[in-house]
Amino acid sequence: MVRDKSKKKVLVVDNHPLILKYMQRLLDKRGDDVLIAEDGLSALKLLNQHHPDVILVDQVMPNITGDKLCRIIRSRPEFKDTCIIMLSAIAAEIDLRFAEFGANYCIAKGPFDKMSTHILALLYQLDAEGRCGQADRVIGKEDLFYRQISEELLYSKNHAEAILDHLAEGIVEVTAQREIIYLNPTAVDIIGIAEVDLLGTRFSDLFEENDRQWITEKLASCQAGAPEDESTFYLYFKQKHIRFEMFRVHGLETQILTIIFNEIPRPSVADLEQPGGDEQHRSPHSNPVSLPEDHLRMVSDAERLLEYIDHEATEDTTIRELAKNLRKSMDRIKDQDPTTF
Repeated sequence: MVRDKSKKKVLVVDNHPLILKYMQRLLDKRGDDVLIAEDGLSALKLLNQHHPDVILVDQVMPNITGDKLCRIIRSRPEFKDTCIIMLSAIAAEIDLRFAEFGANYCIAKGPFDKMSTHILALLYQLDAEGRCGQADRVIGKEDLFYRQISEELLYSKNHAEAILDHLAEGIVEVTAQREIIYLNPTAVDIIGIAEVDLLGTRFSDLFEENDRQWITEKLASCQAGAPEDESTFYLYFKQKHIRFEMFRVHGLETQILTIIFNEIPRPSVADLEQPGGDEQHRSPHSNPVSLPEDHLRMVSDAERLLEYIDHEATEDTTIRELAKNLRKSMDRIKDQDPTTF
């Protein structure tokens, strides 16, 4: 059976229910097969099962923004020829370089009648030409009115992102379902995986299999409002000893967990050879040593075991005594490498 080339599979991604309903009706009338997603995360899940001919993406969305979603889609070889049309309500306030993040066209989100006219014109053009082109300007920009408040909000957002991009600490944001929706460059460097491959994945999946359940429980505990001291922990991660700190951020529609982490530095030989350098890095205990990596891992596992025993509040005197002795041994180990702990 020959497929009707005028009928396309179209994915619409927008966080506004009214826009989704409007686009559904508009494209249904054209005879297209329509998929809808309320945000970037939902869109990525649909793209794991479907291969749309056209994707309409809102620029401003919670969780994963439209430009980042475009970059992720374009990073996948199976979507290299998919036509991506960005919809933007802020085209009057910023110079939107949509081609740089992989969109073929950008249509201004102005009045519904004018926006739908532009969308249908592009789709009928695709029907006639059989391929997706590349525009160099925003279509329908003249239909938008400049709003100073939008420009001020965009400036504040860009200013905050510039600060986050230059922090020495890694920052990751995850949804209530523990899916990654934001990483700053330092986090990407520490993890060692490209941002487009990390967005939408589960944070716990970054860790070794025997750590995943524990990390998931930590995230759930923080989400439930655990005390600050219980939301800070140390873990051997990506061959580094890392300090993690988590806290909750309540958004407009969902709860976001922010995770800040950084590598615990060790003094170099050169540092220790500097005048006063050994005193700077040395605790009151003498002869500090740098623990081997497998010992660091053992310390991390032992701390988790002690935490579990405390949480269970077992009355077994033998276990409590063993835990007490283990804690003393741990303290002695930490004294040997105070710069790490």
